[in-house]
Amino acid sequence: MNIRKHTAMAIFAALLATNSAPWIPMALANPVVPAQGALGPKTEEARNGMTVVNINTPNDKGLSHNQYDAFNVDNKGLILNNANRPVNTELAGYIMGNPN
Repeated sequence: MNIRKHTAMAIFAALLATNSAPWIPMALANPVVPAQGALGPKTEEARNGMTVVNINTPNDKGLSHNQYDAFNVDNKGLILNNANRPVNTELAGYIMGNPN
């Protein structure tokens, strides 16, 4: 590889790293952002701070349509709640059933 290509690739990599780094904390700060309106599911926090997503009520064909503006799950995880009664989860212990 000649020196020009190597230098150009190094500059490109440096620019890419410095320009994308500010977005990383923002993605982790808002891991799940439901869409506005009827298709955006409701979120809540379990007692231990874990995010719980209460998925939408299914239609007459059994399909639950849920839309998000962002869906980034961090290393703690996330609970998609489809339970119709209180349930013991691995990530948050007992949570209430989904009201939908």
